[in-house]
Amino acid sequence: MLNPQKAFSTRLLALILLIITPNLQAFSGPGTISLGGGSSVLEFDPQFFNQFPAFGASLDQFGKAAFSGNLKQQNLKIRFPIATGTLDPSRNARAPFYHVQHEGGLLMVQPNGVSIIFDTPVLETGTVCAFSNACWSLGATIILNGTVSDYLPGFAQSSSLPSSIPVSLSNVVNLDPIALNLTTEGANGMNYFFGLSPSSQVYFKPGAPFGTLKVLGTRAKVVCPLGSRYNRLQQLCN
Repeated sequence: MLNPQKAFSTRLLALILLIITPNLQAFSGPGTISLGGGSSVLEFDPQFFNQFPAFGASLDQFGKAAFSGNLKQQNLKIRFPIATGTLDPSRNARAPFYHVQHEGGLLMVQPNGVSIIFDTPVLETGTVCAFSNACWSLGATIILNGTVSDYLPGFAQSSSLPSSIPVSLSNVVNLDPIALNLTTEGANGMNYFFGLSPSSQVYFKPGAPFGTLKVLGTRAKVVCPLGSRYNRLQQLCN
C-alpha cells in the first residue's frame, strides 16, 4: 500500500515541476491551438519606411492599431491586436492550417491626399509561396480613399514556417520573429502608391525587406482530437 505521506510528496513534486519547468518542447499536434487575444508587433525595415519621408508621404495607425518609435531612430513599429487565431501544427487541416486575424490597420497618405489603408491584416499559411515551399503570408483588405478596393492575400511573405508551436504554462503562444519580404503583389502595390517605375531611382522589387512580425497570442487553448487529453507538461495530446 502506498504511503500517504510519500504519495503527497510525489504529487507535490509533480506540481512544483509543472510550475517551474520551462517548455522543453513545443506542441506539434495532433490537435489545434486557438487564440483568444494578444497582439502582433510589426517592426518595419528601414529600407521600407524610409521611402515615406523621402516622397513626402506619411505612415500612420488606423483603428485599433497603435504606433510606437519614430522614423529618425529607425525603430518604427505598429501593434495589431489579435482578434482570433487557429494554429494546427500537425497541418492536418485544410489550408490555411495557421490563421491569425488582426484588428486595426496601417494608414498611408500621399502628399496629394490619396490614402490607402492596409486594414485588418491576416497572417496565415500561404497557398502560393514566393520564397519557399512553406511560408507565412501577410495580407489585408485595401481601402482606397475610404472605399474598400480589394483584398490582397499575399502582400508580404516569409521564407519559412514553424512545424511546432510553443504554448507556455500561462497559456501564451510566443512565436519566433517572422521576417517578411514584399511579394510581387506587395512590391507592385508600393510602386503604384509612390508612382514609381523601373527607371526610377528607387523601385520596390519582390523580395525587398518589409519588416519583422512578432506574434504574442494569449488565452491559448489546445483542442485535442476526440478521445485524447492535453498534457500541459509534455505539450502532447494523449
